[in-house]
Amino acid sequence: MKRTITLLLLFSIFLVNAQAISTEETNLEQYFKNINANNIEYLVPYKNSQAKFGWYDLRDLKIITPAVFDSADFEYNKILYFTYNSVDYEFSLPQKIKKVEYLRGFPTEPIADEGIAGFKIEDGSYRYSTKFKELQIINENANSKIAIATNLNSKKGLINQDGTVLAGLDFNFNQLDYFQNDKKEIYFLTKKPNDIDFYIYDRNGKEVKFMPFIEYNIVSADGKLYPNYITPYQDEKLCVIKLENHQQNVFDENTFKFILPQAYSNIEHVRVIKSKKKKKYLVRIKSGRDNFYVDQTGKNYDYVINSIKPN
Repeated sequence: MKRTITLLLLFSIFLVNAQAISTEETNLEQYFKNINANNIEYLVPYKNSQAKFGWYDLRDLKIITPAVFDSADFEYNKILYFTYNSVDYEFSLPQKIKKVEYLRGFPTEPIADEGIAGFKIEDGSYRYSTKFKELQIINENANSKIAIATNLNSKKGLINQDGTVLAGLDFNFNQLDYFQNDKKEIYFLTKKPNDIDFYIYDRNGKEVKFMPFIEYNIVSADGKLYPNYITPYQDEKLCVIKLENHQQNVFDENTFKFILPQAYSNIEHVRVIKSKKKKKYLVRIKSGRDNFYVDQTGKNYDYVINSIKPN
């Protein structure tokens, strides 16, 4: 009897919580009435003086939603992600709001194997030589895989599957990362012991002529920045580079050119808006107490706006 009462109580609590979430989602719909297929990709998050967030339209700078959210992100795949009352939600057209559900994955752990000299991939997992502490496998093309290996002395180098060290990228590096551009060209970002700067090498182990830099962060598909040891999914081949003077700029991995006409002290987010004619880059900058957006022409846009009513 007690067990039955307990189960009924738990079920009642679940129904109440589910109803509360459903009611809140319905109440949130009022804030999204001005969002449609024509403006969703142009929406820019802004913040008010109470640290609440909303969106405005980049094209005419009109406020689309009031600043009532705990956080707000740029559109990604026609979805807006936001937080309200400490709960994460997503908005999608037509006018659908739901709570974000997070899933956890458990990848297969690699296996150290004394019987191989390099690495071997089979059945979705891989084995690697006990000569190495760890490997980062790179899919060079459909028929070729190489790997950034860390040896037992914690130095990094580049090997192929049979363990052969590739010329120019032997185990002389404290840091060795890579990027692969849209042409499938692979470049390596390297730092040797006692070096402050990173230098870029091509696939043949030759140093590329480019200014040295002290830090870089990868720009993910949703515009967020990730440190070099994390590999997020990317739509655009971009990273943020910190130069020797500690100023930052957005680096195009396809053209080896900077996106912004000048560097800034702190880049926080990179948004790419695609249209039929051209791409527009919108970069959020933090400079002291000042926060703003800047595009590839150097034009500035507001980030902090104290308006509370949408137009």
